[in-house]
Amino acid sequence: MTDDRDVLELLDGYLDGSLSAEDARRLLARLEQSDALREQLAWLAVVQRLLLAAHVEPVKPDGVLHALRERGLMPAPRPPEAAPQRRPRAPPPRRDAAERLREAPLQPGLTRRRSSDQPGMGLAVFLSVALGLLVAGGAWWWHSARPESAPPPVATAAAVHPDPIEATGTVSPQPPPTRPTLPETNHPATPPIPEPAEALPTPPAWPLSAFEDGAPPAPPGDGSQETGFVPPPEPAAHKALNTPIAGTPSSRPAATVPRNLPQTPLLWVKLREDPPRHGDATPQDLDSLLAEIKARLNLAYRMESKTLDEVDPQPEKNPVLYATGHYRFAYTPAQRANLRKFMLAGGLLVFDAGLGSKPFYDSARRELGIIFRDAPLQRLGPDHPLFRSYYDIARVRYGAGVRAQGYAGDEPWFEGVIVNCRTVAIVSRWGLAMGWEKRAQDHQPAYAPDDALKLGINLFSYALAVRNDSRQNVDPAVRVDREPSGDKLFLGQVVYDGEWKTKPSALLVLLRTFNQRTAVPVKFGIRELRLSDPKIFDAPLLYLTGHERFIFTSDEARQLRKYLLSGGLLWAEACCGRKGFDQAFRAEMKKVFPDGPLAPIPLNHDLFTAPNAIHRISVTPSLASLLGTTVIAPKLEGLTINGAYAVIYSSYGMAGSWEMYQSPYALGYNDVEALRLGQNILMYALTH
Repeated sequence: MTDDRDVLELLDGYLDGSLSAEDARRLLARLEQSDALREQLAWLAVVQRLLLAAHVEPVKPDGVLHALRERGLMPAPRPPEAAPQRRPRAPPPRRDAAERLREAPLQPGLTRRRSSDQPGMGLAVFLSVALGLLVAGGAWWWHSARPESAPPPVATAAAVHPDPIEATGTVSPQPPPTRPTLPETNHPATPPIPEPAEALPTPPAWPLSAFEDGAPPAPPGDGSQETGFVPPPEPAAHKALNTPIAGTPSSRPAATVPRNLPQTPLLWVKLREDPPRHGDATPQDLDSLLAEIKARLNLAYRMESKTLDEVDPQPEKNPVLYATGHYRFAYTPAQRANLRKFMLAGGLLVFDAGLGSKPFYDSARRELGIIFRDAPLQRLGPDHPLFRSYYDIARVRYGAGVRAQGYAGDEPWFEGVIVNCRTVAIVSRWGLAMGWEKRAQDHQPAYAPDDALKLGINLFSYALAVRNDSRQNVDPAVRVDREPSGDKLFLGQVVYDGEWKTKPSALLVLLRTFNQRTAVPVKFGIRELRLSDPKIFDAPLLYLTGHERFIFTSDEARQLRKYLLSGGLLWAEACCGRKGFDQAFRAEMKKVFPDGPLAPIPLNHDLFTAPNAIHRISVTPSLASLLGTTVIAPKLEGLTINGAYAVIYSSYGMAGSWEMYQSPYALGYNDVEALRLGQNILMYALTH
């Protein structure tokens, strides 16, 4: 195998996520030896993720590769005689953006063989024509022999959306939405061929949920007598969204011939009670939202209604689950287990407290607390991707009913459970459904209709974007020693009240690549410690990360100061570049060192030279769109004590890149460069 062929196959495996551990080590070794290869891989990653996040079908890989070659970022195509023969690969079940990226244009000088030159093609064409005539004749005989009284087959509608089929029976082209940040999906003109059932991916090695240990029983009653209960409104008279107005001609032609209408993709599933105890006060909420999405974004999706026991744990079958109501509810242990499996495999669960009814809201919080014991439900900060996935939403309008409940703010109130940088469950404190049906009134505890629709469209956009991220799972079999022994040192990951573990396997990947890169004969372990634990003084390095705001207690801040003055090193990063964590970290460090603000670390410092020389670093597509460039100078901040750095901080995300998979909304450094920068920080911690 030649070196060029080896590199091509390694890059190919990186793009489709099929690299083995040995191949990953070989690729890292080659990247450490070649600046050109590192830059090439960075550009491949940027283009791949842009395609995956945007679902842009019209982007031609030929044009992408041509542009990269013009800039010297991709090798020119070889002459025919030097072109390496690629390993035969089994065709994937379906094409995705990464595969389209790997398709190279036909190389110059190569010509395709004429079909007439191939042996046996004439006979094959003759047999194909004869077979076609036989089929056509049989079809004519079948239709002419049918009795006239036989009713024509009934054409099935494509769900609740405006019919995407024109009067001619053809699929009308759908232009992409004008907003470039919306993750689009081009839908096939015919229903996709069902894929064989796949086994669920192994969930991340997340701590067991409380429902496996048993949970206390839910409070008695349905909550209708509790403080904060809001009774459901009278349901609106049901009217099909596609029904023509009386007195006007229908936009659909008479079904004179059978038509096989394409099925729009299923995205939302509304959960209904089983057995039904309370009527559905907003039966058209999702129908209305999806119709609005079709009108504003020109994207058609459909919804279904299922009981929780009918939901498939594989998110591909029912990607987003939506539950709304006013009364108290509780799930069984089996239902909680299935929901947890569903969310960890890539699904999204959305709770909408009907008109802000507190018993339903409290029940949703309680159930998520049981399902995810160590992933706390938390208020989503204003910089969460949910509030900028399509519309930029910082402020919303509430009715007087919200003020009557005691809430005086004007920020959207959403809470979520975040696992591996993906929000797997969302709870809306105030009502959305009435706004989607455009029936919300000022005296009701709900969002104004226009804001409710914008939030719904953002939910839709976020759900589409993170579906690409859902197949990336953490290998639960790869664990590290929690207790140091012998020649081991341990790195302490700081535990606090909040989302302190964003990427469960990121540190492990970094530590393994560090040992391979430096050959340091010391094996690191990992311990999860609170700052109040005296064992932090046994760790040469503490690592702190998160997405949202957090607060140190007085004891934690005092002990952290003592640790740093004793020679310890704190390394912190704002995972995914989130502002909530960034603001909180800066505020907490002022408590620890009031007179020692963070300052930029000079580019000529050892942190950027050993063991890796880092002068330029590529960034994620989301950050590149903000900065206007894909490559920047590395940016770290620090705080010195006695001439050495005691605090090293990155406001851009790094951990997602250590796992070789960033969130589609991440503001951070790209894969290989983030690993090399992390290795440098570890080396500094050991040598200073």
